Amino acid sequence: MLVSLNWLNACLDRPVQREEAGEVLTSAGFPIEGEEKVRGGDWCLDVEVTSNRPDVLSHVGVAREVAAATGRAVVSALKDADGINHPSPPAVSVGIAQGLERACPLYTGRVVRGVKVGPSPAWLVERLEAVGQRSVNNVVDVTNYVMLQWGQPLHAFDLGKLSGGGVVVRESLKGEAFSALDGTEHELPGGLVVIADGEKPVALAGVMGGTATGVVERTTDVLVETAVFDAVRVRTASRALKLRSDSSFRFERGVDDLSVPAVSADAVRLILEVAGGEVEGGLMVAGAAQNPSASAGFDGGWGGVRRVVEMRLARCCALLGVEVSAEEASGYLERLGFGVESVSDVLKVAVPSWRLDIEREVDVIEEVARAYGLARLPVLEKVPVEVRPPTEQELAKRAAAGVMVGAGYCETVTPSFVTRGAAEAASPAGDGGVVELWRSGRSESALRPSVLLSLMQCRKANLDAGNGVEFGGGGGVKLWELASCWSGGIGGERRVLAWLGDVGESGKADAVNAALRGVRGMVEALVERLGGAAAGERVRVEALGVDAVYAVGAKVSLADGPELGVYGLVSTEVCTAVGLKGVGGGVVGGELDWSLLSGLRRPVGGGLALPKYPTIERDVSVVVDEGVAWAAIEGVLDGVRSSGGAVALEGVRFLGVYRGKQVGQGKKSVSFRLAFRDAGRTLTHDEVDPQAGAVVEALKSGVGAELRV
Repeated sequence: MLVSLNWLNACLDRPVQREEAGEVLTSAGFPIEGEEKVRGGDWCLDVEVTSNRPDVLSHVGVAREVAAATGRAVVSALKDADGINHPSPPAVSVGIAQGLERACPLYTGRVVRGVKVGPSPAWLVERLEAVGQRSVNNVVDVTNYVMLQWGQPLHAFDLGKLSGGGVVVRESLKGEAFSALDGTEHELPGGLVVIADGEKPVALAGVMGGTATGVVERTTDVLVETAVFDAVRVRTASRALKLRSDSSFRFERGVDDLSVPAVSADAVRLILEVAGGEVEGGLMVAGAAQNPSASAGFDGGWGGVRRVVEMRLARCCALLGVEVSAEEASGYLERLGFGVESVSDVLKVAVPSWRLDIEREVDVIEEVARAYGLARLPVLEKVPVEVRPPTEQELAKRAAAGVMVGAGYCETVTPSFVTRGAAEAASPAGDGGVVELWRSGRSESALRPSVLLSLMQCRKANLDAGNGVEFGGGGGVKLWELASCWSGGIGGERRVLAWLGDVGESGKADAVNAALRGVRGMVEALVERLGGAAAGERVRVEALGVDAVYAVGAKVSLADGPELGVYGLVSTEVCTAVGLKGVGGGVVGGELDWSLLSGLRRPVGGGLALPKYPTIERDVSVVVDEGVAWAAIEGVLDGVRSSGGAVALEGVRFLGVYRGKQVGQGKKSVSFRLAFRDAGRTLTHDEVDPQAGAVVEALKSGVGAELRV
């Protein structure tokens, strides 16, 4: 930020010397990168401003920092529109196209007719040239002056060159032509935010105006634009066309939307002063107009209260390492333009409209530290560390990680963004649409609706690098991650535990089934490890219907609880959208709701002694209809145990499924192993045989099973 010393002093009640200004600003966190003597004995200071402080990208903003540190007062203040509005309505209109409310939350305009465009007065030319600005004409110079004074970019259109009776904020159409004020010609891509009249784009929103409607010597009527544009959309347009400007530099960092009406009025007053003319009507507004009341408690300009943040005095002292009283903290903050109300040991701090960076308690504490003096804060030789036990969430993650790593999966940390095409392929219909934060057909611009997409991108990167069978025991790199995904808008964030593995080289049905059975075993191990088994929870698996991500899969839930998640064979469409094609027989993956899964965790206490007596096992194969699920067989076996029909039945282990001529069409053979044990003695085979028979009989009546011999 280039600052004129004379201009800075015009904003203060007492002038500050160049050396003092440099020392004060450096101590406040804005070091001087260079200084140069300019015409008229003025000095131009190059002030380094961090990206989180857009309020200091103005002379009034710099003056606020100097005043707070030196006891001076800021004398420049914005006023409301009294005295400049005209009762007749303007003959033009401003608007925002539907769907662009986020890209342009607020757009305003004022009409001035009968201006006489010509050279600017000497004082205005000197101010602009002192900070490296070239004087164009009196109207354009006013818009640049007001931007450098208050940090709010403006633009003036030649009203006589606008067609259609006004302007509208809309997205560009692919192939539209645009001639920028810097002399460059552009063929616009689709999706950039532009200001257009009834025929064509006349400005690239927040970046630069166009030559077609620029203010020139013949101009008599002007439309003064003051607006707020989304930082990401401005940055996207600026990079797409390789156009940079003072306006884009500020919009990319944020502007004070609450001061827009007053800044617009200030610009019009100056235009009337240096170019004459008459205002037609009042402020035209499109979008969420803000009309904050002036806050007498704020020094250094007109503004409103953006938010109120509570600061605990004890927390402030603990973080800074020094004792600061409520009176001292209030004094520091009030000098910086905050409003403060003390309630016991808590300060209620009203954040002025220009401070976009203040959101939390720690932000307010940082302001106290800056005012107190960063150099005065003690530097400890040792950093105190308070040892605390891990949280329940951390313990749950450790338990889950143990299962996943034991199953051969490698943990990843992936970005949350994917391409729009991939997000659309994995988004179910009716979920609120893809959450896209900016428009770009080639880069990752959308929040992922599924963490699987990120794991697949990571898998592709490994394949491209030749990491295929070196990891995962010959089945490819197996990945897992605990992360967030989004659906139905920004508020639709959810945490999931996701994983991705390979089917195998064959890709046949048997290989897919084997891979899915392995995943089921891992899911059961997760539930058991997190404490579900201790609570008597059992995993229930049901076939998955039509799904946006999986070609075939299953829904996972607890026996008497909500759905935990899904897993299955990832569809070809999703693989193609991510660019993961030709991976052996395909990839299997899944996601479980972490809030439900981690909620199973509970302290594990006690233990069981090792059994003294051996088990007797019986392998059983039964033929059932194709539609009979393993869960149904498990349910029958649970009923046998609970009814006392097989008192020594300790456990059941699934062995496999056979389909073929020997069992007939529409049938399958399910094999499992029964384990019998008595805790007090050794069982005999004669005792076990009747109990195994009772199990078979229960399956006959329960699921229509027939013993396969």
